[in-house]
Amino acid sequence: MEETKKWLKKNYVPRISFNDGVPHIITILKEKEEEFTDKKGEQVNGIKYLVKEDGIAKSVFTTSFALLQRLAEVPLGSKVKVLQKRISVNGNPQTTYQAWLIDGDTEEEIIPDESNDDIPTIEEGEEPIQDENDEEIPF
Repeated sequence: MEETKKWLKKNYVPRISFNDGVPHIITILKEKEEEFTDKKGEQVNGIKYLVKEDGIAKSVFTTSFALLQRLAEVPLGSKVKVLQKRISVNGNPQTTYQAWLIDGDTEEEIIPDESNDDIPTIEEGEEPIQDENDEEIPF
């Protein structure tokens, strides 16, 4: 089974799931936008990260806006601690994330930039966004 072991080492990257409720300390190595089919058969777009946790290369895929906002604030190569929490808002369960940038012995919480500078807007006089069928996209 040596060939199988070689193939697995070359082609398989374990995944991290943050829903275990424990903090994960990761170093972000690469990122890319990716699409996959979820359990319902629907196409889902998100970001896939190649990270290192405990010296092992692993992957993380997320569509969570809350997590993506935080990770967007750090450069590749950064060491980050990520914690997923389940909270109740008005009796409804929600998932939220906390993340900290680690620099040596210090941890600084990553607060998302909410300036909205990167959000596309339609200025007065501009045409609304059209889809590929040239129909106006409803808001």
